[in-house]
Amino acid sequence: MKIGQKIQCQACGASSVNKLADQSMLECQYCGAMMTFSEDSNIPSTVQSQYKPAKLGFLLVMIPILVIALMIIFWLVFQNIRKNRSMDSYEVEISAVAETMDQDKAKYSLKATDKPQSETTDSINHLLTIESQMTGETTNGGKYWILGVQNNNDQQIARPGVMLSMFDLDGKRIEEQGGWSLREVLEPGEQTAILLYLNEPPTNTVKQQITTFASQPNQMGLKQVEVKVQDYSVTIKNQQFEIIGDVVNQHESPVKYVRLVAVAYNVVGEPIGIGNAFTTVKNLAPNQGSGFKVRVGTFLTAEPDSWQVWALGRL
Repeated sequence: MKIGQKIQCQACGASSVNKLADQSMLECQYCGAMMTFSEDSNIPSTVQSQYKPAKLGFLLVMIPILVIALMIIFWLVFQNIRKNRSMDSYEVEISAVAETMDQDKAKYSLKATDKPQSETTDSINHLLTIESQMTGETTNGGKYWILGVQNNNDQQIARPGVMLSMFDLDGKRIEEQGGWSLREVLEPGEQTAILLYLNEPPTNTVKQQITTFASQPNQMGLKQVEVKVQDYSVTIKNQQFEIIGDVVNQHESPVKYVRLVAVAYNVVGEPIGIGNAFTTVKNLAPNQGSGFKVRVGTFLTAEPDSWQVWALGRL
């Protein structure tokens, strides 16, 4: 074998043939075929070939088929997963719809003795009457009403309030505003004052209507109780009335969120002004006292003739 001589593999035709230690043996680096080489003939002859043309062709055909088959399998698995998820979502949606239908069915399956809360509230609205009404305006153009209301029922009523409705020239409702008493429960025959305030009253109002509303006492939550007002004094400061005094918790249990309410009355006993504020110490232990200061001036229609001050807290 001469230097620089290229030997072609007799098995695959490649030219990458190396001579082994055995001077008479050649090896194809491409297919691994073993060949003998004669210096006389300069033509190698294949002794053993690892080159398998038939098997290689088979692999070249089968590999793309296997890849395509795997892709089809993965696609089918993915579609099956999506289908299962869709069915799960559909079942959840159907379950939710069924539950909603059951709830709606329960709403309209009331017993003959059951009454919706709105009917119960409406049945006692006429028992809360408006005894007096005063109107005033604030410096920023707002309008307010101070109403004296009374419980004419023979039982307690809760959340006494009033509703203001305003109408234009065509009778169209153009405003609706509610106001509630700070005293949450009224005993039979008891009176209280309610502040109703509109920040921007409509200018095209030709008619207004004020109605009362209340509800049955709610036994849930913290009970509202009165806290004893020991004494107070009324002074004028910066064109406002300041009511300053002391309260004491006369109950055997702690009272929370103690709030003072001060109501001004005219000479005939009608409420003409109102204000409220928390005590300096909001939560009072039994027999514990606290100071307070309430300012009244923004919602005051005239010079007061007398005052009523009470404190409310929660057990």
